[in-house]
Amino acid sequence: MADLNATQRAILNAIAKAAGTGMPPTVRELAEQLDMKRSTVHYHLQALRRAGYVAGEGRHRDIALTDAALDASGKSGLRVVGRPTPARKVASTEPAGIPIVGRVAAGTPILAAENHIGELSLGAMFDRKGTLFALEVTGDSMIEDGIHEGDYAIVRQQPTATPGDTVIAMIADGEEGEATIKRYREDRGAVVLEPANSSYRPLRFEGDERDRLQILGKLIGLVRKI
Repeated sequence: MADLNATQRAILNAIAKAAGTGMPPTVRELAEQLDMKRSTVHYHLQALRRAGYVAGEGRHRDIALTDAALDASGKSGLRVVGRPTPARKVASTEPAGIPIVGRVAAGTPILAAENHIGELSLGAMFDRKGTLFALEVTGDSMIEDGIHEGDYAIVRQQPTATPGDTVIAMIADGEEGEATIKRYREDRGAVVLEPANSSYRPLRFEGDERDRLQILGKLIGLVRKI
């Protein structure tokens, strides 16, 4: 870890200390604890991720030290206060999934008969390759793609995207950031986030503006209550 500066070492120690309690920190908590701007913490977290010492995007308490960071901590001057401990499982009386009791036709009616054929679980519905998280959709900028306000977007966490993907992206604005769901496109070196609503204009990021943009993940499904 000789390649890390003092600020990055302080951030790693703060992450380890928080994770040792079973509660990974948020970017806001790290900034408050270390008396830094959130934009500064975010910048150094990106560097630590590139170095392979930190996992997670800084949302939903997903920041964690990697095995590489934990292994290297014993060979350097980094004082790791504690190692992350797995969250304790809490017994729940809630069912693991929603029972599937039959099928219903969207065309010709079929005989309605209750027959337990399995359970519906979000984990089973979606490919669990990678880390999944959910976000509640606000606004109507993606309504033409069938994404409505109040829907829950199911997202696979990943830092890159392919043109045509619908992505969750973080747009930095000073110390703050705003997450948005849009179609991902590339155009002559620029990244374009396109809405699926003609009332909204695309967001274009080129040159230094691309540094404001961070891809958090790819949309892989929706959950809607009616």
